[in-house]
Amino acid sequence: MRGRNGFLHLNFGAATRRDSLSVEPPAVVCVAGTSNYDPSSASTQLAHAVGSILSREIKKIDVVRPDQVNDWVDNTNWNQADFRAVGKGVKADFVVGIDLEGLRLREGPTLYKGHASATVRVFDMSSGKQVDLFSVPDFTYPVNTGKPVTEINERQFETQFVVHLATHIAKHFYAYPIKDGFAPDRID
Repeated sequence: MRGRNGFLHLNFGAATRRDSLSVEPPAVVCVAGTSNYDPSSASTQLAHAVGSILSREIKKIDVVRPDQVNDWVDNTNWNQADFRAVGKGVKADFVVGIDLEGLRLREGPTLYKGHASATVRVFDMSSGKQVDLFSVPDFTYPVNTGKPVTEINERQFETQFVVHLATHIAKHFYAYPIKDGFAPDRID
């Protein structure tokens, strides 16, 4: 199953991961395939979660409000995976575009175990060029077990999954203590 389009726009700095995301304002956009924009989709949740994490972890980030993005989408009928168009539309200096694919939340009828893949691209809006690219192939949460459907509803599990995937993606953009990378399969 492919997710739906979602957006998050951040104002933070420069062209590449880690060292570069601390000077000027870019936009973060999460788009899944070429489906229609849906503000309640998992990809929209992912975009918001990545933005929240980056704004917390990187100094001097000013997050462009989601309502500004929604207004731009509504006014332009945007529904394609053109990250640069969104960045230009909200006057961002950089765009981090996240293409979410293959989202699955269940492993059988009685167990929640999330799977998804993502491709992340960073665009410098001053040149329009892609300046970074990385993939997150088959992200799984929890890794070694699952969560019985009797203990949590699907929406709650989807939120947990999205937060873990967002954390995994966001960590590509800032330094973090090595201990934070251990036990990724713990269940909240």
